[in-house]
Amino acid sequence: SAAFGKDRGLIHEAATGHSGNAIRQMQVERDMRVAGQQRADRFIADWQSSDSQRQALSRSGDHSASGKVREAMAGMAKGLERDPQLESLLRNRTKELGLSSQSGQSLSQDLQRHLGRSLGRGLGL
Repeated sequence: SAAFGKDRGLIHEAATGHSGNAIRQMQVERDMRVAGQQRADRFIADWQSSDSQRQALSRSGDHSASGKVREAMAGMAKGLERDPQLESLLRNRTKELGLSSQSGQSLSQDLQRHLGRSLGRGLGL
């Protein structure tokens, strides 16, 4: 467990029958992993919902509203720069975010570039 790697004293405690602290630390590690996955799931759900809304607005000709949704999505993408844990979790789920390929740069930059390309397609460019 990662808990043992962070605190080598836990190994000694557990080996001598004092496992309560080790169990608590492992639960904290598990909770952090679960919370990270939940945040990634939420980001993807929000991104997909916003992207569907943006596309529908663009198809209906409401480019002003579509642009506002696009700006909000760009803000979501830019926010990943401040959250490397979330960006790392999302890196393996790029297809769910509508990305067919990765540039090797940050996911934040890939998402922003994707929004720029889809903006051009929506305006017939």
